[in-house]
Amino acid sequence: MKTPVLTCALLATSLVLPSQVMADDPLDPEMQTAEARARDAALIRQLNLDMLAIVTERDRHQSQGWRDYALFKEGKHPDQLAYNARYSHYQSELAAYEAGRARHQDSQRQYQLAMEAWRRDVADRSRGY
Repeated sequence: MKTPVLTCALLATSLVLPSQVMADDPLDPEMQTAEARARDAALIRQLNLDMLAIVTERDRHQSQGWRDYALFKEGKHPDQLAYNARYSHYQSELAAYEAGRARHQDSQRQYQLAMEAWRRDVADRSRGY
């Protein structure tokens, strides 16, 4: 069973490896001219700038979220009242959920006790008691 898996892994590696080995080939005929190397460098620079813009926007968004969180914790956020209303609503829903969960667990315990009693009765009847 392990032999086919190993064979497939080796085959996949042998198919992918040549393209990775040739990726930075200094003897690549397409990269022999200064213009080709300049185009390649410009493309890489643009890709790096695009990624930098994405990361910068992500970091800006995350840092704004952390600033909002700190203001909410201190009770100084401009939307504090709306946040408090949503949070208290969430707390009441959470309390209702927990109460329902406790009722369900109690029902499950009662059901299990009833099933055990029923199984004992069936066993007693089968033995003729």
